Amino acid sequence: LNNEFRTEDGTVIVVPPTLLISAIGVIADVRRTITMDLKRPGNFVYVVGETYDECGGSRWYGVLDLLGSNVPIVRERAREVCVALEGAIGLGAVRACHDLSDGGLAVAAAEMAFAGDLGLDLDLGKVPGPVRRSDRLLFSESTTRFLVEVEPERAAAFERHMASANVVVG
Repeated sequence: LNNEFRTEDGTVIVVPPTLLISAIGVIADVRRTITMDLKRPGNFVYVVGETYDECGGSRWYGVLDLLGSNVPIVRERAREVCVALEGAIGLGAVRACHDLSDGGLAVAAAEMAFAGDLGLDLDLGKVPGPVRRSDRLLFSESTTRFLVEVEPERAAAFERHMASANVVVG
């Protein structure tokens, strides 16, 4: 796509041609959709998918004026993770969900909390993946990860479903 805009003083800024990829899907029953806002105090939150040291090009590195070389990559299991999560949503086990891309876990948690007017506790020791540094756990932008809210009475079903698909949750 070719984008340009004019500033207030008349200067034209041209954005280099940029590839834009969009996806759409058909939802058979809109009542089965979920949003990102946290729904109820006492519900559990899970990180679905594994976190890697992939902060290169991230929002966090941008704030720190760093570039980094470990950029997020799409792993072979990406489709399996998405299909398993879609199945859990279909089972009614998921109350809210947010991707952990732009800004990582820290930003997704904040956005979910603000949207639901609720707080949440995160145990970084339970976040799946090889990363253990708190800063990386909070701000890595590894792909195919989600923060998911589950009601306590649905937690066992959610965990069983994700385990049966060999998807790591924490």
